Amino acid sequence: MKQARAVILSFAVSMAVVAHAGGVQTWGHVSDALAIGLPLLAAGNAFGKGDSEGVKELTYTLGATLAATTALKSLIHEQRPDGSGNDSFPSGHTLHAVTFTAIAISYVPQLAIVLVPFALLVAASRVVLGLHYPTDVLAGAV
Repeated sequence: MKQARAVILSFAVSMAVVAHAGGVQTWGHVSDALAIGLPLLAAGNAFGKGDSEGVKELTYTLGATLAATTALKSLIHEQRPDGSGNDSFPSGHTLHAVTFTAIAISYVPQLAIVLVPFALLVAASRVVLGLHYPTDVLAGAV
């Protein structure tokens, strides 16, 4: 458990330094890294414990979240605040970050204090970057 905390703390410090140094656009990279990193953390935790059933469930969850996000974006066609596309609703980054944070916490509840702020950071960064409306990230989180 100490090793997992050290890895997460190192990751958090690295993300904060990168985000502070790079300005607003770097928040896009940070949210990308977290949206990918949180599912990997959940999978790594399950894999590290030899939980093949958990790894299988994570794979199904990833497939289901990707399918749901793609379907909703295709059906709703909400324009992004920055005008870059018609795939604003819901926020896929937020959906993935929250989903896999919840899964990781189900394995190690003590990680909530670190992982929940990361998921919130992903959601906030999507709005700050002008890629989503607050309702998009709220829907992704739900």
